[in-house]
Amino acid sequence: MGTARRGFAIVDGCALVIVVLAGLALLALAGRGGRGWERSLSSADRLATLSRAISHYTVDVRTYPPSYVIGDAPTGITWKLSEQSSPTTNIINGRIHWSGLLTGLGYSQSATVFTSDSVLRGGAPNSNPGPKAVDWEPGQLNEMGASAPAGTPNDRQAKRVAFTANGAIMGRNRFVDTGQFNRYSRFMDYQNGRGAFGTSSGATKKNDSDADAAVGPDIIKDPSSTILLTEFLVLPSGGWSSLADGAAISRSHRPVTPFLGVSTGTSVYNEPNTGTLPHFRYPLASEILPTGSLGAGVFVNGACELNAVARHHPGDTAYFAFVDGHVTLTTVQDTVQRRWWGDRFYTITGDNRVVP
Repeated sequence: MGTARRGFAIVDGCALVIVVLAGLALLALAGRGGRGWERSLSSADRLATLSRAISHYTVDVRTYPPSYVIGDAPTGITWKLSEQSSPTTNIINGRIHWSGLLTGLGYSQSATVFTSDSVLRGGAPNSNPGPKAVDWEPGQLNEMGASAPAGTPNDRQAKRVAFTANGAIMGRNRFVDTGQFNRYSRFMDYQNGRGAFGTSSGATKKNDSDADAAVGPDIIKDPSSTILLTEFLVLPSGGWSSLADGAAISRSHRPVTPFLGVSTGTSVYNEPNTGTLPHFRYPLASEILPTGSLGAGVFVNGACELNAVARHHPGDTAYFAFVDGHVTLTTVQDTVQRRWWGDRFYTITGDNRVVP
């Protein structure tokens, strides 16, 4: 039979049928309390474990880790503030993901905790998977254009990740105002020299009152009603092409940005910082696409990034871990209606209020 290709996922026609039938069987087992339900619960348990690990990190570092940064060397977990503009010029050094920070600093002891038993191969591949073929998806490219295992770049990231962060709390690496954007990501260096927040040079220690201070746990208004982590979307017939861009590069390092700019949509860093009204909003119901309409490249197709949240548990649901550590199973639509992604776009500079 023919092949089906979505992004970097290539699936034989017969295998495609098996994948779909396996998915249906998983849902049936889940409804009867079988093995599928056990796998589903393992996702909840791992999210709770990761939430605790991040909580321990914030106790020591007094701020949430960045979702990712670019390293200042091909190995290690140090990075330079001055090299975090986008697009970056030092991608040869690879990305340092929050999973790599937690592992490298001893807050997590196992790579398994970043994976899920209920998704394809345990999770999505890195943007730069490294030298082992097993860590690559068929047809995948790394950020240097290689289509086969390559030693560099080598991301400091769990080789498979099933979970992603709330980008309003654990932001992207746009810490430098390069003139390309009206806004940039908040940053504070509490642990200069230790490497916990990573900088080896180029950072200035800031105070809590600074306008561009990073996100600390004490500023989250309602920890029990604010999402910290959730599951990535995997497509029944397209695998991890859900996170691929047009060049077949995985974007598994990215957090999910829950809000849209009032005037700029998904271009949140270009949202003006003028006037007296809030500049960010929750998506409309129509902007959360139905499951059948989801396809490759949810991070790069111009739609709300909450479409990158999983739908593979019964009832098109996903698990969500909150700032206070508890985990809930529900739909992404429900989280929007309940406004569980926060009342501020905490990780962006300037007026970060969300329309009430």
